[in-house]
Amino acid sequence: MALVLSLFTLTFYNFSLWLFLFSKIDLADISNWPFFLGLYFMAFALLNILFNLFLLPKIGKIILSILFILNSALVYFMATFKTVFDKNMMLNVIGTDLAEAKELITLGLILSIIFLGFVPVIFLWKKIEIDYHSFLKEMKTKTTSIALSFFLIFGTFLVMNKKFTFFFRSNRVLKHYLVPLNYLDASRVLFSNNTMSEVVLLKISEDALLDSSWQKIKNKTIVVLVLGETARYKNFSVNGYQRNTNPYLSKEDIISFKNAYSCGTATAVSLPCMFSHKSKVNFEEKDIYQYENLLDFYKKAGFSVYWRDNNTGCKGVCDRVNHQELRHLEDKKLCLSDVCWDEIMLQDLDKAVESGGDKILIVMHQLGSHGPAYNKHCPPEFHQFPNSCNKKQLIDCSKEQVTSAYDNTILYTDYFLGKTINFLKNYKEANTAMIYLSDHGESLGENGVYLHGLPYMIAPEEQIHIPFILWLSPHFVSSFKIDKKCLNQLQNEKISHDNLFHSMLGLVNINTSYLDNSLNIFSACRVGDH
Repeated sequence: MALVLSLFTLTFYNFSLWLFLFSKIDLADISNWPFFLGLYFMAFALLNILFNLFLLPKIGKIILSILFILNSALVYFMATFKTVFDKNMMLNVIGTDLAEAKELITLGLILSIIFLGFVPVIFLWKKIEIDYHSFLKEMKTKTTSIALSFFLIFGTFLVMNKKFTFFFRSNRVLKHYLVPLNYLDASRVLFSNNTMSEVVLLKISEDALLDSSWQKIKNKTIVVLVLGETARYKNFSVNGYQRNTNPYLSKEDIISFKNAYSCGTATAVSLPCMFSHKSKVNFEEKDIYQYENLLDFYKKAGFSVYWRDNNTGCKGVCDRVNHQELRHLEDKKLCLSDVCWDEIMLQDLDKAVESGGDKILIVMHQLGSHGPAYNKHCPPEFHQFPNSCNKKQLIDCSKEQVTSAYDNTILYTDYFLGKTINFLKNYKEANTAMIYLSDHGESLGENGVYLHGLPYMIAPEEQIHIPFILWLSPHFVSSFKIDKKCLNQLQNEKISHDNLFHSMLGLVNINTSYLDNSLNIFSACRVGDH
């Protein structure tokens, strides 16, 4: 039974694995066939080990049924969106709410679950009877089968050691293709980390203080940080895109950093990472619960901090500040049955400003351009680019139609940012600033890849190159002695989410031992400092 299941799984659930291998191995060259077959037998042996472990009396069929259903859904998503499944994708799954999940339900997914999920399950329960041996004989049989599988794996590896070593080092993502081992391993990695209840919060913001320059600042200071969702750099016309997706921002005195990159390809990774004092290479998922973050430093320095969310939550970032979930409000003008447009975050924002004292940080987490239902994420009046795709199954649309639908969401984000800037302009005597950056980018069918979430090591430019835009009021520039000419000269410098923590502190002159001025983009751009 384990052997049959291994063959069945490789044949019907690993379509993406074979496409990946075919793209890497030239099978027209007959000399590559032994290497390809070696990979096949190694995958077969791994699955045989897995199914030997899962085939247990009384619960074996239940476990297999669950695997069939999960496999059938995963094979569809991997084949359709050209994605892989790792721990970051597992974080995406866990963080997806009902509204997002509904957008992913398509006819193709339903058919895949029926024919590759329920049909095998029904056949398993109706037609197959699994006979188990006595406990001792069962253990002996399984041990023998598993031992032979290990022998096949290591034997094959030894015979082609050099080729396999080079291939695996060059294609580390390979393990994320093999279903169901990919999502089982992702689950193991994710849940083997310390549980959040076991993590002790380290209060690292205790030394956060405003520097002496604040003694001369008498007027109100309002900083708005807009967290974009799935916005990619290349589709902003202020960055050179041929379509006018930024009619509002193009009229403002903004600074757009041209070479900014995310620390992840999914919200669940990027959002905690960008607010952490740690850099991408050192950041771990649990760090957002183990260490205080940027918001705590602002709060400690005397700012009133507000988080307004129109996405699927703040992933632990806003747990210790005033936060509101706005995505499912009932507003006939700005909300559909299961989603609200981003303007909902501007409603009653003046009340927060009026009650927040003289130092305020407002974070707005957008719904933005999250796919695949792009057209659903902006009001109809922003569906201005022609022939935009209105289908959930993006492969049913041309690349041009998908791009049009996506560009409509960027057009709406531009409008939302324009309204945010106008909101801040109403406070004529205040020091006001807006920082906008996206959590990650998006693939729109380039090389057959859609959406986002690929492992960072193989993620295309479209998924990691992000917009990063700064607007400062004249009062802010004057009060904090910002040299805008200097900032403009830095527009082409390479920056990333690693810079956000330090630059946000540097922007308003918050001193702390955790501030690294080498990552603070404002450190070299103060009047009189250079």
